[in-house]
Amino acid sequence: MKKYIYLLLLLTACQSPRQAFEAGEYDKAFKKALDRFEHNQGDPELRTLMRRSAEQILQREHDLRDQLYASDDPADWAEALDRNADLQEQLSPALPYLQSTLQFELDGLQSEYQRTRPLIYQAYLDRGRQRMLEFDTTGRKSTAQAAYFDFRHAEEYAGNSVEASLDSLLKAARKGGTLQARVELDPPFFYRFDTERALDHLAGPAGDFYQLSYNLNPAEADCVIRINFSDLDVDEWEDSSQEHYTEQVVTGYDTERDTSGNTYEVPVHEEVSGTVSYITHHKRASLSVSVNIINQSGQCTMSGCSFSDQVEARDEQIEISGDTRAIPSHITETHFSDLPDDDDLAEELIDALARRVVGCLR
Repeated sequence: MKKYIYLLLLLTACQSPRQAFEAGEYDKAFKKALDRFEHNQGDPELRTLMRRSAEQILQREHDLRDQLYASDDPADWAEALDRNADLQEQLSPALPYLQSTLQFELDGLQSEYQRTRPLIYQAYLDRGRQRMLEFDTTGRKSTAQAAYFDFRHAEEYAGNSVEASLDSLLKAARKGGTLQARVELDPPFFYRFDTERALDHLAGPAGDFYQLSYNLNPAEADCVIRINFSDLDVDEWEDSSQEHYTEQVVTGYDTERDTSGNTYEVPVHEEVSGTVSYITHHKRASLSVSVNIINQSGQCTMSGCSFSDQVEARDEQIEISGDTRAIPSHITETHFSDLPDDDDLAEELIDALARRVVGCLR
């Protein structure tokens, strides 16, 4: 199966310009003919394939752009303009070889490009102004938001002829589209200071059209953001394990005599044993937070979120019993040190959860 796929890819890669053209793959045929013609100038078949492929591409793109220009949405006109620019970039490398037939088409594309840009600019500008008039009548902030993006798009296509009023229109649309959000914080009872500190910088602009504030009058709020923390949950436990060791040690010497009457000493060995006990003290703290959104004005589009996190600390004590001579030299007794207190663990959790809340709302 792999061999078949490899052969299929190989055949596709070796496809000639004519084969690509006959298969209706005009972009591929044009590129292949162009690449080969550059290394083999004068080949009349390649020149013909290049020209015929270019004609097919021009017709296809002309039809697609006509459909897009027929739309009432300037975004479709912008897509047609992008296709125009891409088409010019695709065909321009063949101009030295097809100048008699291609220059006219490329000039036409460039002329179309120059005519269309100001039309797109004006269409976005007009639609944005119309939406701002609608906002003034209805007060719907989503309409002002849409107008803001219209003016932004108009700015993209304005070129060097940006109207002096466009900047003021952008500011007015942003101001009209901005939703006000009141933040209400319910911190853990013993950690109010830490929670308020961690979320102090939450107030301010959020996203494109939200302004977050702790002190906003409830009557002025489009959204009410209620941030509720759970109480800190702390769990402590111990677990232990043991390792046993034995070792042959020299406890003395016996004197013995060989057959010649000479004496010598022989070490006396004894097996000793010892035990190493490992006691691990664990402390785990967990905390959760929920962010609930109340759509007070009917225009709030924010979404709530919830997070939980935990942090664990551990400490180990090593106890040695039995004969220490059986214990490997790298093992020594240790005693428990102090584990972090609840306040330290709570502060770490609050900071971590606060970052996630900010990421959710900003």
